[in-house]
Amino acid sequence: MLLLFAPVTAKAQVLIGADVPPQPFSLLEIVADYTKGGFRLPQLDTDDIASLEQLISGLPAADRLKADGLMVLNKQTLCVEYWRTDQFTSLCGDMAGNTGQAEMDISCDHFVIYPNNNNGVPTGYREGVTIEGSSSFIKTTVTVTNPGTYSLVAATGNGYSFATSGVFLDTGDHLLTLPGQGTPAYGANGYADNLRIIVNGIEQTACNAELANKIPVAPETDPAVFTVTCEGVEVNGTYIAGNALGPDNYITVPVDVTAAGKYAFTVKAMYDSTTENGYFFAGDGEFAHTGNQTVTLYAQGTPTQIHSNANDATVGDFIVMTYGGSTLQCSNMVIPVVPPLANYSIDCDSYTVNGVYTVAPDEENSDDDPTHYIEIAVNVSNVSAASGWFASTDKASGLAFKGAGTFTANGAQTIKLYAVPGSKVTVYAPIELILTAETAGGSTNCSVIVNPVYHRIMIAGLGNTNNGYGYCGNASASRGFLCSSHNFGSLPESTVKMITGGSEGVPPPSGSAVVMQNRLYDYNAFDYVYYGALNATNLNNAIAAKPDIIIMGYDHSWNAALAATALAYLNSGGIILDFLGEGGAVADEMLKAILGVNNITSATAASIYTTLANIAGDPILEGPFQPSGATTLAGLNLAGSVENSLRGYTNLPPDKVVVYGTNSNGNPVVSRTLEKNYVVFGDGGFLANDDNGSYLSNITEPFATSNDDRDGLYLPKMRPATANYPSGVYNAFFFGNLIHWAIEQARLNGVNAE
Repeated sequence: MLLLFAPVTAKAQVLIGADVPPQPFSLLEIVADYTKGGFRLPQLDTDDIASLEQLISGLPAADRLKADGLMVLNKQTLCVEYWRTDQFTSLCGDMAGNTGQAEMDISCDHFVIYPNNNNGVPTGYREGVTIEGSSSFIKTTVTVTNPGTYSLVAATGNGYSFATSGVFLDTGDHLLTLPGQGTPAYGANGYADNLRIIVNGIEQTACNAELANKIPVAPETDPAVFTVTCEGVEVNGTYIAGNALGPDNYITVPVDVTAAGKYAFTVKAMYDSTTENGYFFAGDGEFAHTGNQTVTLYAQGTPTQIHSNANDATVGDFIVMTYGGSTLQCSNMVIPVVPPLANYSIDCDSYTVNGVYTVAPDEENSDDDPTHYIEIAVNVSNVSAASGWFASTDKASGLAFKGAGTFTANGAQTIKLYAVPGSKVTVYAPIELILTAETAGGSTNCSVIVNPVYHRIMIAGLGNTNNGYGYCGNASASRGFLCSSHNFGSLPESTVKMITGGSEGVPPPSGSAVVMQNRLYDYNAFDYVYYGALNATNLNNAIAAKPDIIIMGYDHSWNAALAATALAYLNSGGIILDFLGEGGAVADEMLKAILGVNNITSATAASIYTTLANIAGDPILEGPFQPSGATTLAGLNLAGSVENSLRGYTNLPPDKVVVYGTNSNGNPVVSRTLEKNYVVFGDGGFLANDDNGSYLSNITEPFATSNDDRDGLYLPKMRPATANYPSGVYNAFFFGNLIHWAIEQARLNGVNAE
């Protein structure tokens, strides 16, 4: 249709549709020379009209009056409505010619929502699925006290609603149906929408409580079911006040999924309990399977406030996670926020690792307390231009460090990186970490080595003290070997890293040698108690103390009753290192009890040595105590006291025993059972050495240490060849590896395992 606009007159009269002047009484006229046309008002539904009504009602009083006469068409009721004073009024009127609004009473508990189940609970409402008024509707009965026009809306605020309008011609009860329209925008398991009832544009707030959580809305896809804890949450990236965060800034959250489905996380970064710090983390997705998984949530926004302290690793923002209707605050997950990064260099060779690092730390030896940190030297320049610093390590074997702060001066100084919350060392081997320092000029990487240590170990000794030879590690060279911090301790040069201490609780002076000659020392890596010779009383007393390891030496023999007692200890994770074989001293009954074989026998043979077999990967042969340049003890000799012969055992099942060496009869002399932690050597003098420095003239001392040369260190040593020992003997190396193997068994599966 061609629209022609007449010129605007002084009275601002306008005519549309013809090139003629408007009538003198008109401001606006619409004319047409054909009959197929009309004036079309804006087409709005009831919700749209309600929103427009709220908009006008929010205007100042003078502006609201200007809306009088504003007209729209309600496309649900097909009635023209116009704004009058404070609300829209329908022009439909009634058959009696009334054009006023009806007056009616509603009952908040009489709204029945369809479809529903047999209990009247609505069903079939799902996120993202458009509802149809023919199947999704509400029925209610109202009592009309004054006829007229009406509108009744049940709104959810979640993308869909129910509404009807019309004219009541009579008073009394009327059954109304409110067809539904729209699409639920959100749904979740356990979630339900509230209904707000609006009568003739006025909300009936008295119904809010009755109609709260009224319509369950299912998620578009069933959400995942999972659990989250603060432990294991890791923060990545550098957080600089005033700098927008990017893809390197994210957190990882471990979750345990019990039902696959969708998930969504929002994580606030909190400066304190009420103040956010300008950024957050978010992410959503779908778990395709159950089990332990990790969610990565990327940061958005810009940190606004500096929040770090170089001397206090607990200072920084904490996080509050919201997911699946749950909220979790992680106050220990600290995010340090620093000023713009300073220009500084780092000396990679200057680092020191502070604290004692242990596997499965207890409360006294936690790996994330303030005593565990890396300190490294830096040199700062032009601190007035920028002063922030941030450094961290990667995570390896359960351990990671992080530090941040503000430099206040130029020049040489040190920074500290503290173990991050949740750090728990998982291995006893040295751990290499890559330390990365972020500076104004870029990143600098350094290699840092952390040496974990074992906890102290309880050892019980059973055996004879004859001549002070230390047959069961209770005295002399064998005791000195155990107590030397060079063998077992927290010194940098300790072969096996362990926590050391004693009843005095005070470590020895730094750098002092631990001298053990002919006496028991209080400060070492082991709690050692000697219980005397093997008998029922001493064995029961020893086991009652729950030692990690029992060492047994000359001279003793097993009977069935003693073997049964010892087997119960082994069944609980105990460890027995058994050195016996002289005369009638036999382990036959012990081996029968462990292996379940009744025809085990033993006999001595005229053997001085047993040569260790080549067993690849064996933890004892390839343990940490090795002669210089060697990686295994295979092919080397062990010996007993030459005045005795080595005892070998027959009928040991090969699938249940590791045989390390045999005697001249070909029978196993030194063996380890696989199902229980039991090692037997067929001579009680395996550890013999009276530690008087004269072993070279003594034919009964195969156990050699460096203290034979009076150095006080008790390092393992080959016993040199003599007339009585034609070949060198490596008992001390084998014993050291036995103890190392026993320590690992004790900590993983022993009677006192954490």
